[in-house]
Amino acid sequence: KVYDDSWREKYIGDYHHLTDRHIRAETLERYKVKVEVDDNGKDIKHHYPYFNQEGQMVGIKTRIVEGKRFFGSGNTDKTNQLFGQHMVKAGGVALTICEGELDAMSAYEMFGNRYNFVSINNGANCVENIKANLEFIDSFESVVLCFDDDEAGRSAAKKIAPIIGQNKCKILTLQKHKDASEYLMAGDGKLFQQEWWEAKPYTVSGVATVDDMRLALLDYRETELIPLPESFGNLQEMTRGGLAKGELTSIIAHTSIGKTTILNELIYHFATETEEKIGCFMVEDSIDETLRKVVSVHREQNLQLLRPDELDVDGVMEDAI
Repeated sequence: KVYDDSWREKYIGDYHHLTDRHIRAETLERYKVKVEVDDNGKDIKHHYPYFNQEGQMVGIKTRIVEGKRFFGSGNTDKTNQLFGQHMVKAGGVALTICEGELDAMSAYEMFGNRYNFVSINNGANCVENIKANLEFIDSFESVVLCFDDDEAGRSAAKKIAPIIGQNKCKILTLQKHKDASEYLMAGDGKLFQQEWWEAKPYTVSGVATVDDMRLALLDYRETELIPLPESFGNLQEMTRGGLAKGELTSIIAHTSIGKTTILNELIYHFATETEEKIGCFMVEDSIDETLRKVVSVHREQNLQLLRPDELDVDGVMEDAI
């Protein structure tokens, strides 16, 4: 492709302090971002530089502040460097890749102008941009993905993480705000730093690290067991002390063996001997039939043998409640 140099005429303005974003003029100068202002000193345009793989500035992306509109001038190909890459030396300890230019500069500010923060140059549609700079990205010991906390950002992170690799890539989960820029504007720089340090290593779905395994065992050790009725005898021992919360327990037997009877005993036991909330979804029994069966356990009287007109409704309801 052949590009003209008319973009240079649009690359105007100053390295101007972005007051509303809390980004200093020194940071803009480092990232080579120029800002145009109107006669009242109000920001109207940001110009973000594009550098090719040879390190030459070959184009700009312009952000019109009002309405948040963008357009490119010159060479703005996805094969260019990442935004901010021109000032980062390859082979460092950590690299953080953000979803937008303002986010990269905001993160740089929140870390006191330390560490390496760059941005993809075309939003969430960034796979080609990442692949074009994979050698540079791979030169760092670890790479943190700091994408927006929205569907597009999470989707982009899932696409990029496998390219970078599970031994290198970490994913920063933003807990309070949508992006790094919002953290800076809200004065939550310390919180952003904390969440950055807590970024989780990317793992392939279904593959667990040693730490994952240990945490899973610790969680299992805290499993709460709900004891069974004493009348169930050694079934208590056979179930390791009762039924585990969060697990599915199946009662299986041939027809007319007593599965429903056992279930009614459990419902009554859990309702009267524990603090658990009981929810019943009966496929075969009606509401009145279930109620009669459970109250039968309480009364030690089979209400199923009574004629319908013999049923003391108020008495049954009082016992049930």
